[in-house]
Amino acid sequence: MLDKERRKQIICVSTVVIVGAFVLFCIHGCDGCDDPPQPPTASLLLDSKYLDDHYGIPAAIWCESSADDYLRSVAKWDFGWDEGSKDSRFTQYRTNVKSPGVLTNISHKAKLQNGFGGYQHITLTCDYDTQAKKVVGYEIER
Repeated sequence: MLDKERRKQIICVSTVVIVGAFVLFCIHGCDGCDDPPQPPTASLLLDSKYLDDHYGIPAAIWCESSADDYLRSVAKWDFGWDEGSKDSRFTQYRTNVKSPGVLTNISHKAKLQNGFGGYQHITLTCDYDTQAKKVVGYEIER
């Protein structure tokens, strides 16, 4: 059986997925639903705004889904998040693209516990490969 916090996280992620799908449908409708999607050009894979516009929602969902595991693996003591009822953890993206098709999401809401029990905010980045559809890495910027 899942604990309350894990159930809450699963419900939150599921809600984000459903709302994201609804928003995408409202924006794009079903025009061209029968047309196969065209792969982005090499120049578009280097355009961070294009990547965020087309892959930002799944990138945020995937980055959020394994961020706790990453923070757990690097935290010396404990970690936490500034939580809002409807806020995404990753609210920005980096304007420079590390490699073609990789969108870097940024969160300023993560915090690590220090040896005195206090928490210090960190900047957490998540690299999402839009073509492979997976997280390729996290990094902490202090």
